[in-house]
Amino acid sequence: MKKSILLLFAAAVAFVSCKKSKYPGYDLSETGLYYKYYTHDEEAKAPSIGDIITMSIVLKNSTTDSVIFDSKKLPNEQQGPLQESRYKGSIEEGFAMLNEGDSASFIVNADSLYAFSKVPKPKFLKEGDALKFEVKMIKVQSQEDFQKEMEKKMAAMAGMEDSKLKSYLASKGIKQTPDSSGLYIMVKQEGKGPVAQKGDSVSVHYEGTFLDGTIFDSSLKRKKPIGFRVGVGAVIPGWDIAFSKLKKGTKATLIIPSKLAYGNGGGQLPPYATLVFDVELLEVLKK
Repeated sequence: MKKSILLLFAAAVAFVSCKKSKYPGYDLSETGLYYKYYTHDEEAKAPSIGDIITMSIVLKNSTTDSVIFDSKKLPNEQQGPLQESRYKGSIEEGFAMLNEGDSASFIVNADSLYAFSKVPKPKFLKEGDALKFEVKMIKVQSQEDFQKEMEKKMAAMAGMEDSKLKSYLASKGIKQTPDSSGLYIMVKQEGKGPVAQKGDSVSVHYEGTFLDGTIFDSSLKRKKPIGFRVGVGAVIPGWDIAFSKLKKGTKATLIIPSKLAYGNGGGQLPPYATLVFDVELLEVLKK
């Protein structure tokens, strides 16, 4: 009897070892998630479901070790609420294993991940391929603490906008004052056509930049002007105001504070960003 127990124990150890050896250096969780800690502090703050976690993530094809995604190349860190695991061995389980300051690597079955995500699997991933997530848990916050931090950041950004604009105007030697709304309209070439009224359609070429000169959008690069109706809220308020004052054929530079643009941000546009547009009003079509 003792011999049989020993044999069964040996067989069980061999089976577990065989499973672990699939990815050398990785341990296997009870749910089937392969993981390897680089750093781990048991005393550090652990996340709970719903907490806001801030991470850096490098996603690789575990077979080729080629990088698919690297969050460090993005302007913002990866941030969001810790979610319940969607299936056994999911990457959410891996995130939940990390305390604040921890770093680790997780290997997840690509077929399962894309099946539960309901997103088409990339063609470069073959059946049975696995994905390697290299993760650094930067911060763990309750939703309340996260909201307080964001409010402080937004307030700081809002306070800096005016000083940044003043520095920009001084560096460009611009002494013109804005209109009553806060909009700067600097005409470079006066047009001779009609001025658009509310509801009229216009065709415009433009290039938009931040105060540091970085281009964020350009119809010139697309070689296709934009068309919209003036005064009906189809564009940002600064544009509605400006194009209700410009004649057809006018070329101008618009300096638009965030309150007349995108406010606390949207898409690639950061919060409280003053925007600069070089525009040309190509056509005015009466309603």
